[in-house]
Amino acid sequence: MSRSTRRARDIGLVNHVVPYGELDAKVDWLLARVIDKSPVGIRRGKYTLSAMGGMSFEQRMAFTESQVALCANTEDAQEGVASFNERRPPVWPNR
Repeated sequence: MSRSTRRARDIGLVNHVVPYGELDAKVDWLLARVIDKSPVGIRRGKYTLSAMGGMSFEQRMAFTESQVALCANTEDAQEGVASFNERRPPVWPNR
């Protein structure tokens, strides 16, 4: 591992560093952690992160809380709770 690669990992710029030959397997592992999640939740999370650029800390907190409240009222959120309670994989309605 190069010095700059190690530094990027140590300061949190990257989460994972793998040899080139292991890159595809690591990407597959990361994708598997995302693709079974709520599409509405992922979309709302991406929107929230992109919208907070010029906000103060307090504004970011308030905005994030409002987005969590919006997400909690979706059919995907209801499905998430139901699937957890019924101990089954979720079937996301994407609404």
